[in-house]
Amino acid sequence: MLSTENSTVKDLSIALTSWSHGCSAISKKSKITLSGLDHSNTDKTIDDLFFANLPGHVSLSEKASNELQAYEVVDSGTLRNSFYIAPFLSHTDIQRCFLRIKVTGRCVVQLSKSRVGEKVGVICEKQLSPPKNHDENTPYIAEVPFILGKEVARSARLFWRLRALEDGVQIHEVSWCASAPKTVEGKMLVAMRTFGRTADIINLLESFATHAETNEHYDQMLKNTFFFVLDTTNGVDETSYEQLSQYDNLNYQVVRGANLGGGGNMSQLMRLVNEASEDSGVEPQEFLLLDDDLSISLEALYRHWAATLFRTDTTIFTLPVFMKTEPRRMWEDGAFWGRFIDSKHGSDRTHVAPRLLRHGLVFNMFDNLDSLAEPNYPEYCTFIFFSLPWKLFQSIGYPLAIFLRGDDIEYSLRSYAMTGSKIMSNPNLLAWHEPAHSYAQEYMSICHGVIINMCYEQEKPNALVEFFLNQALRHASIRDINALKLYVEILRDLMSKTVFLENGFATHYIAKLKFFKEFDTGFRQLTHEIINDLRASHSDQMGVLAEHPFLYPNIENRTNIRTVILHNPHSKSYFIYTFDDIERTKEVSQILSELYALIHEFSNHYEELRLHYISRVNRSSTAEFWDKELSMHDTTATLAHNN
Repeated sequence: MLSTENSTVKDLSIALTSWSHGCSAISKKSKITLSGLDHSNTDKTIDDLFFANLPGHVSLSEKASNELQAYEVVDSGTLRNSFYIAPFLSHTDIQRCFLRIKVTGRCVVQLSKSRVGEKVGVICEKQLSPPKNHDENTPYIAEVPFILGKEVARSARLFWRLRALEDGVQIHEVSWCASAPKTVEGKMLVAMRTFGRTADIINLLESFATHAETNEHYDQMLKNTFFFVLDTTNGVDETSYEQLSQYDNLNYQVVRGANLGGGGNMSQLMRLVNEASEDSGVEPQEFLLLDDDLSISLEALYRHWAATLFRTDTTIFTLPVFMKTEPRRMWEDGAFWGRFIDSKHGSDRTHVAPRLLRHGLVFNMFDNLDSLAEPNYPEYCTFIFFSLPWKLFQSIGYPLAIFLRGDDIEYSLRSYAMTGSKIMSNPNLLAWHEPAHSYAQEYMSICHGVIINMCYEQEKPNALVEFFLNQALRHASIRDINALKLYVEILRDLMSKTVFLENGFATHYIAKLKFFKEFDTGFRQLTHEIINDLRASHSDQMGVLAEHPFLYPNIENRTNIRTVILHNPHSKSYFIYTFDDIERTKEVSQILSELYALIHEFSNHYEELRLHYISRVNRSSTAEFWDKELSMHDTTATLAHNN
């Protein structure tokens, strides 16, 4: 148990109590919005992901006045404004739904459904006009009812089209709603941790506060949501979050703590929250772990809150993640770990890599939308967006003592192993995030991946030995010193049994980050002009240019290599070196000798290592481990709150 003198826990306990008093329950049979309009887009180049961009069609994105002229159309059948029903049919007891439209003027609304392999079907079409004795210049509300599972199949998406029948039609609000099947408290706690991205956290919370002013259905969600932020940035203080104090509609507390990396900071944060919950007696229903550098709209956050209100099970929810630099491209929609990567091993967990689901799908207006309607249950999901019932968190413990990479994978696998709880990706949600990789991240990915495989089903070393042998061959074929050193460090540290999942773990990782940063110094940003000149200056007669990704290159079998270019696609940088250098050749030989010896030792001691790391995984997920860890660092301190 954390020290009873911990002022952060006491502050948070008081804040949770105050927040709880301000929450309001959702009453049985009351009308609740499940999904409103996402018109948060400010980038015109991707607006067809929000509203259909066709002749005669109008977008509602960021418009001061949503006014239509006669026969103009608004079509919601897009990535951000389709309504996917699978999460509600599969994991709630919601049945009776309706489309709620707040509009001024006469119009026609058409409610449609779509599924993979089927033509779009019209559920109903309705002409809307102001009621009798109603001022034609003021809004009125119309409802179009339907029943989930009866008119609408499980793997369907719904959307609406509205056509103006006269000039001056105004769309004030359109939302998918339901009758609440039971009374629920509806409390959600959102946990965020950051190192070096204080501004991103502030911008995200400010965007939530300001967008809440645009739609009345956000009010109750924000009242019922508490944001808890752990900031481990060097130099952060009480003034860093002052600007949030102007927003009365946000419930939040920000604390400063030691930097223990992604997984470590998440456990530090969760430990504080759990203690404050026990002290105050306040328990949220939903516990959302959110990253610090994602882009997500308030509407997406609202939809998630609404989708979890009437849970019938302990399913963990995540969302599709798209790339910030290529906002139409999906990076992942959950994943499987170490499985389903090649036909040789199939469902066996033998790889130290993810099988990212729906990876690389590109969305242009209506492309790929129906495929998202198929319920998607990945094996693990990212801590970018990871939502679980509070009681499930209490039963499975804390993330491992991992600095970066793999903490979310292990937490997902553990949840299923301990409770059978599945993961579902909710296609009504979406976030943008940017993937990155480096030598340090590869070090952590492989070290943690090996440990995860040892603890979850990989009882024999054969496939892992094959992996390390292949990596040795790949990088030796291009005389890549840095990558060969990387795999030596990985195996040496795994074999030591002294650095992973131990108290004081952050010191080791920080030293490794510094060590591998030196590997990145040789990489430079180069223009296509320079790269093309290099290509032109090489030939079969003069010596060829070997171009490879900096990790996982193909095995190079050409004998007349003169120059090697390694490319990091995430940082868009290049490292160039001379292949046939005598000193490089000597160093490669020395490193290979050590690497092969470590691979041999790893194979011989695999069972001993496996049992060691199973015990460490079990220990480092406990409250006792984290209480000891936190006692080794400066006490956390409250920086900001609004209670």
